[in-house]
Amino acid sequence: MANAILSFILSYLLLYKYPAIFAITYLASILLPLPSDTALLAAGAFAGQGFLNIYLVIIVALAGSILGDFTGFIVARKYGREFLMKIGLRKMIMSEKYVKLEKFIADNSRSTIFITRFIGQIGPLVNILAGLSEMPLRKFLLYEVLGTTTDVLAISLAGYFLGSAWQNLTEVIEIVGIGLIVIAVAIVFSKIYFRKLK
Repeated sequence: MANAILSFILSYLLLYKYPAIFAITYLASILLPLPSDTALLAAGAFAGQGFLNIYLVIIVALAGSILGDFTGFIVARKYGREFLMKIGLRKMIMSEKYVKLEKFIADNSRSTIFITRFIGQIGPLVNILAGLSEMPLRKFLLYEVLGTTTDVLAISLAGYFLGSAWQNLTEVIEIVGIGLIVIAVAIVFSKIYFRKLK
């Protein structure tokens, strides 16, 4: 199944080029389970082989990712709480645990937003949680743009310089993503633990 999706995305990239890069990065940023990192790595490799322009790949991927993250934040800010209450989750968003989660994201916004730009589907979830909280839009965008720019540059340039060997890096990206998740979880638990000790 994963190979079929990847084959479709690669064909889509070669056929539609920059609109495909924008669509994949945008949709992945608003919580659709698309392998945007793999697609971007492939796009960088295609640029290295002369099929695409690496500068346009980076610009379009940045535009799609940033706009997708912004969309998730704004939709959650405007309609999130009302929607959650309508579907019967009033108790959840009023619970002490949820309030603590919001406070944690607000208190650790810089590291949380920046790090989760590199972690697949966790990034879009953080966009939604940030939108549901009282986080200022300017603050969200600052760390979102910094993290996304770093992520897009690293992955697209890795594909560009690896060329046809880009597929060897996909497993490494998955392992790094899992490692970042473990680190993020460890940081959260350690902060909660030390607060309880205090």
